[in-house]
Amino acid sequence: FAPNDYAFVQLAKDLGFEGGYDEEAAWLFLVDALTGLGDGDPIPVLTDILLYHVTAGDVRPVDLILATIFGGRIETLLGETFRPFFFLALIDKDPELRNPSVIKPGNIIASNGRIHSLNRVLMPFDLP
Repeated sequence: FAPNDYAFVQLAKDLGFEGGYDEEAAWLFLVDALTGLGDGDPIPVLTDILLYHVTAGDVRPVDLILATIFGGRIETLLGETFRPFFFLALIDKDPELRNPSVIKPGNIIASNGRIHSLNRVLMPFDLP
């Protein structure tokens, strides 16, 4: 599950960034925010966020639909789960943020799976 550039700018805005749609300024803001969340080290927080976007195996669009219908969860390499809702919306661990949606299900096929493009960043924890 790969957030697009817009998703990272939206995350920065969710964390208090007021610079409009400026990708570079938003990224610098995110680095500062992750550094604060990581008590001076942004790498563990960023690692958890990235691992929360990766699954073991191939999650096909039909798998997301079936998980929605039957209440299934998607297991991530972080060891946490998220849940599909309304077929292509995903519910993460932060209840205050708008839930991400899959905007291009399975749009990139690779030898070991596929990449689903997201409009928001999945959060593996509830942000302060």
